[in-house]
Amino acid sequence: PPMTTETAHISVVSREGDAVVVTTTINYWFGSGLRSPSTGVILNDEMDDFSAHDIQNIYGVPPSKANFIVPGKRPQSSTCPSIFVNEGGDVVMAIGASGGTRITSSVSLTSMRVLWLGRNIKEAIDEPRLHHQLLPDEIEYEFKFPNEILEKLKAIGHKTKPAGAFGSLVVGIKRMKGGTLTANYDYRRGGSVDGFK
Repeated sequence: PPMTTETAHISVVSREGDAVVVTTTINYWFGSGLRSPSTGVILNDEMDDFSAHDIQNIYGVPPSKANFIVPGKRPQSSTCPSIFVNEGGDVVMAIGASGGTRITSSVSLTSMRVLWLGRNIKEAIDEPRLHHQLLPDEIEYEFKFPNEILEKLKAIGHKTKPAGAFGSLVVGIKRMKGGTLTANYDYRRGGSVDGFK
């Protein structure tokens, strides 16, 4: 898949255990198409995240009265930078993603695989994913998603369809028992992880 140029996510965990996760976006390619003459910063086009009467957004989400433009209101967002801690308040995992409406399902599924199913962070991010955004009422699945699960979903009435280029990029860091940090950057798009002592 091509490199993304509109949304970025970074997860950081320090050796002291502090964590920062940030998802930032200018929305679509080159944002609003305008840049600040004084700073050179490209301005975003997040007004597009509001609903407009009778217009579906680029992800096929129909308009919602709850997301119409109102003075002082922020648009709904799919971003979900997440930090998970244990009972003692220590960071266990820092994770987030880019990819529009697929962010929430990708972060949730990856987190579930690590925290509930015991996968390591690389396995959890690299495994094929499902995506469902409520509307339209269909499940998109990545190539190589287990057919057995897809058949069970169809048997209970779900509509399924293959996803094209999945378009979601997850970045995560997991603290292992003993304190070792492991990290993975989604192979679905270019990027890398790094560590410092």
